Amino acid sequence: MHRPDSRENVSLIICTYDRKFWIDQLLVSIASQTIQAREIFIVDASPQEIDYDIPSGLNVEILKSDKMQLTYQKNMGVDAAHGDFIFFLDDDLLLEDDYIEETILVFKRDKESIIGAVSGYITNEWGKISGKPTLLMQFMKVVGIYDGNYSPGSVSPSGVFTELTSLKPFTGCLNVDFVPGGVTAFRKVVLDKYRPPLEITNYGGEDKALSRMIAAEWCMQICGDARTQHFSASDGARRSFYEQRKSRVLITRFIHRIDSSGSKGTFKLRLYFAIIALRLCAISVLMFLSIIKFKRGMTWFMSAAGTMAGAIWLKEIDADR
Repeated sequence: MHRPDSRENVSLIICTYDRKFWIDQLLVSIASQTIQAREIFIVDASPQEIDYDIPSGLNVEILKSDKMQLTYQKNMGVDAAHGDFIFFLDDDLLLEDDYIEETILVFKRDKESIIGAVSGYITNEWGKISGKPTLLMQFMKVVGIYDGNYSPGSVSPSGVFTELTSLKPFTGCLNVDFVPGGVTAFRKVVLDKYRPPLEITNYGGEDKALSRMIAAEWCMQICGDARTQHFSASDGARRSFYEQRKSRVLITRFIHRIDSSGSKGTFKLRLYFAIIALRLCAISVLMFLSIIKFKRGMTWFMSAAGTMAGAIWLKEIDADR
């Protein structure tokens, strides 16, 4: 358990919707931290009042949100926070006991204050798949559709994000081009200047958008020693596979247009996603041919449809900030 004098000027923001079980589990793991936060905000969009089981010693405040929108809820939490370091935590995490301590150490060792955001490492999700590029990705690299370097946590010049799922366990810190939204701490000075953009509140992807907004001024890192588990709880608010994929593509196009390091044009990015959609569609057809995999095939087909819709959608998200 934490020591009585081990509180840091840290704020934790937990956005949630109807997930009492997971919030209660997360609060237990927060109470076990070697370093405690001075304040914890649960930004709750649940339609009913929920009586959370709050461990003794935690300074928890419930902020009632009138909107079930992650970006909106995060900004509510930032408005209330006073900490020098502000953590965004998904409501279905279980933190290892030194998670906060290891994260704060990265900031404190940064004497020049050039690190603006530090993410933890998700032990039960990352590093489970090979980081070797597929034949399709290699083909797109050869013909110039993909112009990145395949590294987890990187963003290519044309705007393609390489997700962190293939990042193997490591110790120390790794520089990245973006950080995930639900396991990351920011310096308060970063969030004083930049916020998750409300233009995309109906699309998701606020983590990548915020990352690219701050990239011109601050570095971002993954701390391999700050470990957590993430359970992707099925309750709460979840959209269809079609909507998830369509939104992901549209928000990636939006981010590329606001990214100061990007070339603004999205043709190559849209072509990339169109090819990915064709691949997903081909996989779904193969699954349809196997009756026992029909349900999985439908999931892949809806993902393909959403990806293609996002690629060919003519209307762009408003990029005015």
